[in-house]
Amino acid sequence: MPDAAQLVKTPSRARVLIATVIVIVTILAVWKVIDYRTKPPPPPSPTGASAQSSSP
Repeated sequence: MPDAAQLVKTPSRARVLIATVIVIVTILAVWKVIDYRTKPPPPPSPTGASAQSSSP
């Protein structure tokens, strides 16, 4: 019976690189979502101001 250490295959260099990029992108995306969600809301605009400014 083969030794258990011989059955373990190391991942290829490309696979490690892709996994690293996926982890970094995920961390940055979560960080940006948390940053966006923790900002205070914008001040309320006067009623009708957005409708008047959007029409030419």
